[in-house]
Amino acid sequence: MPVSRDDLLAQLADLDALVENLRADCDSEGDVVEAIAAMGDDIALAAGADRCWVEDRVEEILMRHGLIDAPEAEG
Repeated sequence: MPVSRDDLLAQLADLDALVENLRADCDSEGDVVEAIAAMGDDIALAAGADRCWVEDRVEEILMRHGLIDAPEAEG
């Protein structure tokens, strides 16, 4: 059974809160990105039809913390 959006939001908030601790614990920013992406994948797997929505939220977390750049607009 897929997880509710409220539960997903709570899990994503916990993930967001971990970023600074991961920065302190990891050897490189790349390791932080990999850790966040892996944890985000775990959340997305349980999301069912909301998988893409979760993946977008994980990308937003990475961008907000300056770990990845925003995609450039096409056109």
